[in-house]
Amino acid sequence: MPEETPKRSWKKLPESVRRESILKAAQACFAERGYSDTSVCDIANAAGLTKGGIYFHFGSKEEIREALIKQFTGHILSSIAQIKEEIQEPEEQLRTLLSMLLNKMGEEDGLLLAVIEAVIRHQSGIDEIRGYYQHLGYEIADIILSGRTTQTFQSTKDVELVVELLLTSISGLTLHREMDRAGIHLCKQKNHMIDYLIAIVKSKDEE
Repeated sequence: MPEETPKRSWKKLPESVRRESILKAAQACFAERGYSDTSVCDIANAAGLTKGGIYFHFGSKEEIREALIKQFTGHILSSIAQIKEEIQEPEEQLRTLLSMLLNKMGEEDGLLLAVIEAVIRHQSGIDEIRGYYQHLGYEIADIILSGRTTQTFQSTKDVELVVELLLTSISGLTLHREMDRAGIHLCKQKNHMIDYLIAIVKSKDEE
């Protein structure tokens, strides 16, 4: 159970700090209880606030979830821009990007399941998630096409298909990590999966 934080005066803290504390508390509650079984009161207790303190910053539990999704996707896209700026070689760009996606999605305890629940059960955050994956797909396709220009990537398979394969694989591996937390170890070779995915993109297609 997320540890309750003693109630304290937050008025002297910057609004950004207060919002971030609420989001962290909400994510911890969503990870433990699931979105549906988490109340605003639960989030308030975990953040050390009253319900009124929560509603001062967020109009509803749904708004908190939307903010968590936007925060997460924003961090991912910013990281991708940094990778492409700092790394020039397409293969290393792609490897670093895929590893970053897997690590960041896995680090956010319970967030993936909260997002899945939001989209499937509540039809919430659909536009945000769609836009995120479209942007993500564009960035990966750009790296693949750049690698084909330099002959680093020799596969001529349809780029859109390759991008979907990569994103589906990363999403699946992230879900496996959630399973690992529950003691269900389904994918014992996941540490080598990035290498396998890169090899698919690099390999020359059979005649």
